Parts: sequence; C-alpha cells; structure tokens
Amino acid sequence: MAKDAIERLLEAEKAAQLLVDELQRLKKESDAYVSARATLDQAGAAVAHLAGQLRETTTRLHQLVTNLESTGIAEIVDVRRAIMQEVASLREEVRATAKEVLTELNVQGERLLGQVNNAKSGAGRALMVAYCGWAVTLVALVALLVRTWIGF
Repeated sequence: MAKDAIERLLEAEKAAQLLVDELQRLKKESDAYVSARATLDQAGAAVAHLAGQLRETTTRLHQLVTNLESTGIAEIVDVRRAIMQEVASLREEVRATAKEVLTELNVQGERLLGQVNNAKSGAGRALMVAYCGWAVTLVALVALLVRTWIGF
C-alpha cells in the first residue's frame, strides 16, 4: 500500500514537472510575440517617419512648381538655379533619411527573422511567420518605393 502511494506521488511529481516545462515553453513563446510586436512597432515608426519626410518634400516641390508657373519667363532663368539647388538639397535630405530608414528596417527585419528562427514549436513558428509576414512585405514595398523615387 505504501509502495502504491509512493508510485502515485512520483507520477504526480512527474506530471507536475511536465506541466511546469510546458508553461515555461509557453512563456518563452509569449515573450517572443511581445518582442516581435515591439520590433514591428519600431519598423512602423521608421516607415511613418519616412512617409512624413516624403510628404513634406512633395509639398515643397509642389510649391516650387507653383511658383515657377506663376513666374515670368525673364525670371525663370534666375529662379532656375535656386530651384535646382533646392531640389538637390531636398533630394539629398530624403536620400539620407531613406538610407537611415532602410538601414533600420533591415535591422528590424533581421530581428524578426531571428525571432521566427528561434520559435521552437511548429505551430509557434507558423504563427510567428504569419504575424511577421506583413512586416516583411511592407519593408520590401517601402524599399522599392524609396529606391524608385530617389533613384538609389
């Protein structure tokens, strides 16, 4: 009878340890999702910053074009130099910002890939891939837009 009680106690202890191990695995996986979310938020902030820069640049270029259209032909030659300098300055500003954003997006993309690779269970990895898939697509589209528009 004492032997049966000891065996049941050992089985209960083994079951409890399995439960603790599973809970620890679930906590690690949950932490990975929290970390991925933070990474995606950082990437989103970088994209929002770039969008703001592009919006500002577009507004300034539109103002230049509007001013050019309202200027007389005699003034166009004088204003052309100033416009070209402004466009070159704006282009360099956007290029520098875009390079910073692309670098940050590459860093965030590498972090996301690392988190996906660190997901141990098949289901956890599949969820992480699905969760991060839109971010990878967004990064690729922004990079394509920036490289096309800026020409680098």
